[in-house]
Amino acid sequence: MAVARVQATVETQPVNSGDDAADDVAIWHNPVDGTASRVLGTDKQQGLAVYNLQGEQLQLLKSGRLNNVDVRQRVLINDELTSIAVASNRTNISIDVFTIDHLGKVLHRGEQRLGLEDPYGICMFKTAQGQANVLVNDKDGRYQQWQLDSLQPVAMTLMREFTLSSQPEGCSVDEQTGQLFVGEENVGLWRLAADQAAAAELVSIDKVGAGALVADVEGVEVMRIDDETAYLITSSQGDNTYAVYDAQDAHQYLGS
Repeated sequence: MAVARVQATVETQPVNSGDDAADDVAIWHNPVDGTASRVLGTDKQQGLAVYNLQGEQLQLLKSGRLNNVDVRQRVLINDELTSIAVASNRTNISIDVFTIDHLGKVLHRGEQRLGLEDPYGICMFKTAQGQANVLVNDKDGRYQQWQLDSLQPVAMTLMREFTLSSQPEGCSVDEQTGQLFVGEENVGLWRLAADQAAAAELVSIDKVGAGALVADVEGVEVMRIDDETAYLITSSQGDNTYAVYDAQDAHQYLGS
């Protein structure tokens, strides 16, 4: 398998915690000045770090052992369009909800307690109506799908549950096609409908050991370019690569 080798152009300051603390990231794009955008990264020992595009840490929100984070902008909540971040909190067994203002300042708004044992991966998408849906999983394979109803106080409604056969983590939704992509760490990559009313019918995209993936399969992200082009990028932790697939149609493997 040919692997394209790329170099980072910027890196953040290290997190203060040790023991494999830096984990997941998400990017808030400043719609007025793209150079003033923000990178949100989890510190699995203490909370959420916020960086500028030069990698300098601007904030550290010590809200607990946050594992994964995701961001959506222009979410309709409390009759306003708001930038929202959500994170899986393993200290409080919760979904933590944050807002991001027009300057990129992040504020912790509250949490939704979960009936899970160990919340792990998380992702978010906007429905056609502009509402935020949040998917969070447990190490035992369970997924819960929540709708964010309010920030004053934080209130969410459980809309759907489904289960994988073993530990998942990364997930991502292509809002244009309504497809949800989930990684099962030692098994592979799956697709199903993101619609909260749909049956959770899993379709295999690639399997560990059979294609481009070497366990663990962890981060998953959709990168949409335009109406015709979108990529599905998945971390293949066992061989330190990212596998790239066509996010549409038959999900052809494109390279690593």
